[in-house]
Amino acid sequence: MAGEVSLICQMGRERMQATGGTQMVYILVEARPNDAAPQARMPLNLALVLDHSGSMKGAKLQAVKEAVRLVIDHMDPQDIISVVIFDDNVRVIVPAQFAADKPGLKAQVDGIRDGGGTAMSLGMNVGLTELPSTPRRTSSAVWCCSPTA
Repeated sequence: MAGEVSLICQMGRERMQATGGTQMVYILVEARPNDAAPQARMPLNLALVLDHSGSMKGAKLQAVKEAVRLVIDHMDPQDIISVVIFDDNVRVIVPAQFAADKPGLKAQVDGIRDGGGTAMSLGMNVGLTELPSTPRRTSSAVWCCSPTA
């Protein structure tokens, strides 16, 4: 049926042991239009949540920054982007805004430095609050970049 999407889900862990207590798992959900769906692109509402803790020092942080620059390059001016960074603390370096000033957005990302511990859940919570409820923006996402090991 036209207009339908397929959801592809991938869990951050292959298995979870029964512990009787609370556990956290990260799930990547990718929405793809079915072949019969119209290919019109809806404006994007994207919050990037980036780990800049000490574990990201060097090549890891440089790779994240390059990936974010590529994301910015592919955004349309009517898309909304925000960037949240976390270590032991959380800071919004790009509040939710239209992706019109690509050089300015990239300059904010280039200024990210490594240091501190890792408080991923705090970063995710702030990233979710940066997704404004805007009419006609059906695509909203939070992307978190943090090392798995």
